[in-house]
Amino acid sequence: MPARDRLAAVTRPFFLSPGGPAGAALVLLRLSTATSSVGVALSVARHGWPCVVPLVLIAAALVLGIGTRIAAAICVLLALGVMASGAGALMTAIVHLLDAMALAMLGPGALSIDARRYGLRVITSHDARR
Repeated sequence: MPARDRLAAVTRPFFLSPGGPAGAALVLLRLSTATSSVGVALSVARHGWPCVVPLVLIAAALVLGIGTRIAAAICVLLALGVMASGAGALMTAIVHLLDAMALAMLGPGALSIDARRYGLRVITSHDARR
């Protein structure tokens, strides 16, 4: 296999936002992470509404696919904090942690605002020297 083909095989999954069934699965993963984020927010609601509002905004960002990797990373930290403090149900925090970690690693998918804003761009050069 030529080096160029090996490079294309390695870089392709990391730079393209998957569409089709994989993109739909990422939408479901975003919805799952957002739902569990709201669940965690409600479990820590006894600490006051100032804790809940940012978590609901993060859940909205996840649903829309805005800043998905950053929002998912915040959800990972949230789940670790809930697990360390014992403020919520441990199993719910573990599921939230796993969802958020997978989403942070995979990205938002093609059906998101992130993909529309930062999607694949092809830059062509019309260099006369070549």
